[in-house]
Amino acid sequence: MTQHAQRIMAIEALRGFAAAYVFIGHAVMSLFEPTGLMAIPFKFGGEAVMLFFVISGFTVSYSHEMSSDKSFAAYFRKRFIRIYPIFLLSLLISNFASFEQGLGLSTLIGNIFMLQEYSLSRPGVIVDTYRNPALWSLSYEWWFYMIFWPIYTFMKPNFRIYVSVVCSVVFSVLYFHFKFQPFLFIGYFSIWWNGVELATAYMQGKKTPSMQRMAILAVPVIVFGILSLLWVRGGQPIGIAVHPFLEFRQSAVAMIVIGIIWIVGWDRLAILGRSRLFAEKLAPISYGIYALHFPIVILVEKWIGKGWIALLVCLPLVYLLASWAEFRFQPWANRLWPKSRSSA
Repeated sequence: MTQHAQRIMAIEALRGFAAAYVFIGHAVMSLFEPTGLMAIPFKFGGEAVMLFFVISGFTVSYSHEMSSDKSFAAYFRKRFIRIYPIFLLSLLISNFASFEQGLGLSTLIGNIFMLQEYSLSRPGVIVDTYRNPALWSLSYEWWFYMIFWPIYTFMKPNFRIYVSVVCSVVFSVLYFHFKFQPFLFIGYFSIWWNGVELATAYMQGKKTPSMQRMAILAVPVIVFGILSLLWVRGGQPIGIAVHPFLEFRQSAVAMIVIGIIWIVGWDRLAILGRSRLFAEKLAPISYGIYALHFPIVILVEKWIGKGWIALLVCLPLVYLLASWAEFRFQPWANRLWPKSRSSA
């Protein structure tokens, strides 16, 4: 494998790791005592999602830069066909796995239009996730896609990072005051843009983005920190897993990830591309693992109960379902839109 390929596969290895971490974390929380010692290492699922966001920013911007057709129609087709087929499959399976009474049609529609969030963590949520809490991040992912294209298309390269950061800061403040969930979709956009900066530096042959550009991307983290302090001064309750500390925690973790990559550099990070488990086995089905694991965990818990046997049953079931979804179901969906080529 060439050094170039290892560098790209390093990103894929991180994607595979993040998917496996979120899946195992939810399985452990459901099948064992969620406050026990075994659960402690898996309490950072939200941080793993931030890693997903950074990786997505890298892969989408890299794919778009390499594409010969940069029109919105071509871009939209690629993003739609990558997200929606497996997302809709997950909604379908989640509907049957939950065994809940009533369809929750308004919630389902809100999820289909990518407006969902996990309401226990944030105020101002329009609709909750449809029987699958893991799907909260896909709404962010979708709107990041929609924001990226006009910034990339209409802004000069040197100004794109400033637009990203200004949008994040403005809409984070608006969300803090008005508690309207779509504002936070834009507020988190600078986290995703970290990946864009990594891809830009990579394509320019640089080890990492400059310190100046990293400092610019750190501004929204500082703003989230200030908003958290204002929350405390206002006498509001404190909780690291709820608004506004959740935003500060997750955005800070994203910057720490970027900082580690900046310190390590591409040359050393490329060694991850040699990982057979994460880069070759799990990365190609990482989206399937992420979107489909939760209903399988719920079904196994209902049918078998809790404990090690249930976990050992979950592992191959999720792997096989994700593999089928990525290698069978997704290609079938691709053929419905023959001009589209899913690449990230």
